[in-house]
Amino acid sequence: MSLLDRHKCINSQDLFLRNTTLFCHAPQPIGRYSSRLIASHSALLRKTMDILTKETVQLKAQATDKVNAIKQSGELLVKAGHVPPSYVGGMLAREKVQSTYLGNGIAIPHGELDDLKSIYHTGVSVLQLPDGVEWEPGERAYLVIGLAATADEHVGVLSNLVQVLQEPKTIRQLIHTSDPMLIIERLTRRSEDSA
Repeated sequence: MSLLDRHKCINSQDLFLRNTTLFCHAPQPIGRYSSRLIASHSALLRKTMDILTKETVQLKAQATDKVNAIKQSGELLVKAGHVPPSYVGGMLAREKVQSTYLGNGIAIPHGELDDLKSIYHTGVSVLQLPDGVEWEPGERAYLVIGLAATADEHVGVLSNLVQVLQEPKTIRQLIHTSDPMLIIERLTRRSEDSA
């Protein structure tokens, strides 16, 4: 059982993680963490600095539609050496099955389960679209966060993203920043740094 399977934090995180096809099989109530699990989770959060870098953040981008935004997000992962070009096709196929729009201007395109075997190593990309792009009727995405994960290394980014979704002021900052390090820092922040 993976570390993610052992963690069950809050309902919004559970819903968020299910949307990324990471289903929790054996939920455990909060407070039943062992020190080993907490240490493992902290190690995963530290690894997120390696999976989200300046190379995978594109500021002030423009996209004609969500397909174009997904392609750009995937291309950042390709150029950084996280995935082969075929993975982008998997991201597009995944979007046809179920929307990856989370709400509050954020979408998280990622490949299908069959695409996992093609991932070289875990990576996260961020496409900042200050003008947004229509993702669903009446819904615009301003931050497109591409995911390619071979293990639980991206859990820290997802956990931080759940917090960001609940902070409209932070979302506005990330949509309009001209500093890629602000995005990287906010999405890779260790949980004890968030308090």
